[in-house]
Amino acid sequence: MKSSLKLFTLLFIIVCLPYLTMAQNVSSEQGSELLTSMNQYLKAVNLEKGIISSKDNLKDFLSIAVEDNWNKDIRFWVSAQWGTKDYNGFISKQFELKGNDLTSIGNGNRPAKKSEGKYFGINFDGDNDYWVNSSFKSAQPFSVFIVFKTDETNAENVLLESAGTKTNQIKIENGKDGKPELVIESGGTFKIPGLTDGVNYILIEYNLKDSKVFINGKLAYNNSIGHSDFDGIQIGKGTVNNKYNYFKGSIYELGILQTTLNDQSRNTLFNFIKETYNLR
Repeated sequence: MKSSLKLFTLLFIIVCLPYLTMAQNVSSEQGSELLTSMNQYLKAVNLEKGIISSKDNLKDFLSIAVEDNWNKDIRFWVSAQWGTKDYNGFISKQFELKGNDLTSIGNGNRPAKKSEGKYFGINFDGDNDYWVNSSFKSAQPFSVFIVFKTDETNAENVLLESAGTKTNQIKIENGKDGKPELVIESGGTFKIPGLTDGVNYILIEYNLKDSKVFINGKLAYNNSIGHSDFDGIQIGKGTVNNKYNYFKGSIYELGILQTTLNDQSRNTLFNFIKETYNLR
């Protein structure tokens, strides 16, 4: 009986060993990818004498991106919890995860970083603050993720638009009921309700006829939103009725992925954001 048990155990180990080894290799590869991404970002910030607000938050974000296998699809991502460079109380540069850093022209156009309890926000004054990166480009299918809070929505309040000739703008305005709503200008005007007066997080999946918009974790729109891409991005500034409009409020996270997420990955990201910013 004992001999049979030993033989069975040995056979089991022999059969399972390749699969156990493969699992260990996957885990090792993920750990290596996480470490590489962390080190590259930290090195870029340190070389320019920037400040990392939360290494733990950066590591946690990269961990879920690597584990859910969309880290390589990140085209652009900035967070107020990560790297920034201060100058006279304002942010002269916000360090982006893939090296497409954000800058603004002149001291008077720079937003300020402020503490909001255990997390930070990048505050735009609604007058002339904005970020720009003209070299960034993306094409469908892609996703845009933004965590923000507006100070007022009496008129259009532009979050993000294409810096080049392509039409693609994301803004906030008051709806007919007086409540803030998301407005997407992308081969048409799409007005989507569901925003709150506090911190909001939105995910817009540009995917031709099968586009989706999630507001605070809930599916708010599922249809076409036009064939619009980004040729450069401008954050906190946009053109409305042939005039410049500036965002008034705080932007916490802004990311662009060259993919759309599956349900599990999307929910994992949403839960991470809710925990980071104390959201329900």
